[in-house]
Amino acid sequence: MKWFIGVFLSIIFFSCVKNKEVSKVDYFRQSAEYELTKSIWMQWPNYTHKFNSPVEPLIISMIKEITPFASVQLMIARKDLEQEIREKFRTAKIDTNKITFQLIDYSEFWTRDMGPRFTINNKGEKKIVDFGFNTWSYLDEKDSLSVLDEKVDEKIAKRLKLSVLSSDLIVEGGDNEISREGILMLTESVQKKRNPHLSLKEIENKYRNMIGARSFIWFRKGLKDDDYTLNGAIKGLNGEPLFTCLTTNGHVDEYARFANDSTILFAKGNERAVHPVEKETNTRMGINEKILRNSTRLNGQPFNIIYLPLVPVIISNMNQEDGTYQVLQNSKFADSYPYGLQNRPEKMIAAASYLNFVIINELVLVPHYGIKEDNEAMIAFKKAFPNKKIVPLNPISLNWGGGGMHCITQNEPY
Repeated sequence: MKWFIGVFLSIIFFSCVKNKEVSKVDYFRQSAEYELTKSIWMQWPNYTHKFNSPVEPLIISMIKEITPFASVQLMIARKDLEQEIREKFRTAKIDTNKITFQLIDYSEFWTRDMGPRFTINNKGEKKIVDFGFNTWSYLDEKDSLSVLDEKVDEKIAKRLKLSVLSSDLIVEGGDNEISREGILMLTESVQKKRNPHLSLKEIENKYRNMIGARSFIWFRKGLKDDDYTLNGAIKGLNGEPLFTCLTTNGHVDEYARFANDSTILFAKGNERAVHPVEKETNTRMGINEKILRNSTRLNGQPFNIIYLPLVPVIISNMNQEDGTYQVLQNSKFADSYPYGLQNRPEKMIAAASYLNFVIINELVLVPHYGIKEDNEAMIAFKKAFPNKKIVPLNPISLNWGGGGMHCITQNEPY
């Protein structure tokens, strides 16, 4: 009988060890943005996407609003920039005691996508997750610029003396929207473009191991004006060729975001829209809304959905003086469109969205465009965040580069 007890206890022991190993993987999790934030990580831009729409004033305004609520870890690519930036902050009456400058070499400044992704356990211990990066599929992951930006998170981990958990999965933070419960919202068109050799289940397993995801909401496609730019021209109202602005192929932070464990903000299409881009977005959001309505929390309860309007299509000419134009003029399009032929201007669609907002403790920075839709958006934000300070800022300068305020920030938990 003793041998049976021994075998039984051995089975129990090894079973517990195995479960402990599994739980250890899940022990470290990426916290939700609406949880407590210690610091906001950002990068000072190396360039401007549209000459007459510089991004620096917006970044300064963002940091001024953030510093009363959290410290800022500001990456700079050159040491000589620090004094110049400090002067700009002093002029803007920003408390520079809340800002730490981090000298790290980089090309792009979309911190949400290739900056430090923090995971944390219930002891407050942190790790940094290191995913692959291929410059949103505009470059190969082995390209020198992709490698330079992919290493940013590893350099920060070394500086902070944190362990690194690495994966070959190619990921940008803008397509990972996670709740405190571990429910991860993401876009199939993005994930499959970055990782065409993997099935959705294989991708899910990697997210379970890397950031502690426990359940998944798979949306099909993102906003039409967030389509991969090198696919080629999009037809405008009169058949005119339009181009997206070096966009991501559908990041989820452009159309679906968590406000808390039970509430999701979602982009609602305008049924009266006549512009081809808006009409296609309406169709996609209709499909995504059905997916969302059929999704639940871990306890089986449905989500409370708060709708935000779509930003009407914003179109502007770009030419040789604009950074986005310069990149695309030297790129190859799937439809062989001769972009910028003989330096002609090209019509570009801004990647504008109300969903690209940032939560920093009791502060929410929200997009505001000076249009009638702003009022509807503000009502929705106040409903979603009744006890937080809501600050509207115009992110159009970032939209001309394919992103928004959420894209240039990364939350570090306590």
